[in-house]
Amino acid sequence: MKTKFLIAISLYVCYNLNSQSINQNNNQSMKNSGDSICVNYELLINAPVKDIFPLACPVMEYKWINGWKCELINCPNGFVELGCVFKEIMTAPIFIGSICSKTTWTNIKSDTNNFQRHYELKNKISTTLWKIEMFPQKNSSTKVVFESTYKTNTKKGEKLIKNDLSKKLHFILSMIGTEMKYYCENGKMMSTSDIMKFAKKADFFTVSDKFRLVLNKLAMAMMRDNDKKRFLAGKPISIKNN
Repeated sequence: MKTKFLIAISLYVCYNLNSQSINQNNNQSMKNSGDSICVNYELLINAPVKDIFPLACPVMEYKWINGWKCELINCPNGFVELGCVFKEIMTAPIFIGSICSKTTWTNIKSDTNNFQRHYELKNKISTTLWKIEMFPQKNSSTKVVFESTYKTNTKKGEKLIKNDLSKKLHFILSMIGTEMKYYCENGKMMSTSDIMKFAKKADFFTVSDKFRLVLNKLAMAMMRDNDKKRFLAGKPISIKNN
């Protein structure tokens, strides 16, 4: 029953991703060359930075990213810190143009004083520098800035760049930002129906993109993540890369 429901949801998302376009003028910028692109996205969250910054963590993301699962490789204290490593397949349709290929994330900067976390992302066709930086504002609100710099030395990666990868990366950043904002301001995870409404704004996904997104959704649903079960059950997590 659960699998049938997930298939129905995935197909709905797949065939409704082309109704209206996301406004990309006010809160993002893009730089594009043949083998690299840099995409920025920022938003204002009505919550203090001390409450938001801990959420930029693969473990805490179990609480606020709908459907999030990962494979923790090095997370000895149960939260992100310098050297934390994990793998995930959720970004495979965008970063790699595949259904469930893995991307490895390594934390290369975790500045708790200045609210900055940077990751190096590596997979079989690209390397990405992923930055999340937060800036306290007046009235206890926070400006959150995402930046993704994608580089490739493969023909497949260059093809992805030519086929609107900058717009698709912006979609990922804006989706994550929207889910973070929703959780911080509402105290709960964004629902699947609300995510589908957001996804309908993306008019740049091809039929092949939609097919990969559907199958990725199903692969994520079937993926085992014992660390997620432990975390949601209130048990400590300690994963060391020996």
